Amino acid sequence: MEHVDVVFDGKIITLKSKESREYLQKLAFYIDRKIDEIKASNLASTDNDYLRIAFNVADDYHREQEELRRLKSVHQRFVLEMGKMQEELSKKANELNKCKKMIAKLEAELAELKQK
Repeated sequence: MEHVDVVFDGKIITLKSKESREYLQKLAFYIDRKIDEIKASNLASTDNDYLRIAFNVADDYHREQEELRRLKSVHQRFVLEMGKMQEELSKKANELNKCKKMIAKLEAELAELKQK
């Protein structure tokens, strides 16, 4: 278990977690930035600051989740379209092989006719 010192609102806090030091510091930086945003908004009233921060973090989280769902949907459509294109490519390759065989047969017939 990692013990990591992070800074929130100018205060050093020790966190204990299974997560990496880098990950915890990244989260702490994100939350500290949110604290700075709330303070800069001139809406600071200590009773509500942490509620606003929590709300902003939850908002960011849900927006990212929505974007993730959208991207998964786009990805799924691309996967389906790619499958259809692969089937079509396979059909066209078979048609091309048939045409090549037909050309070879016709060339052989033509060669025979030229010999007669």
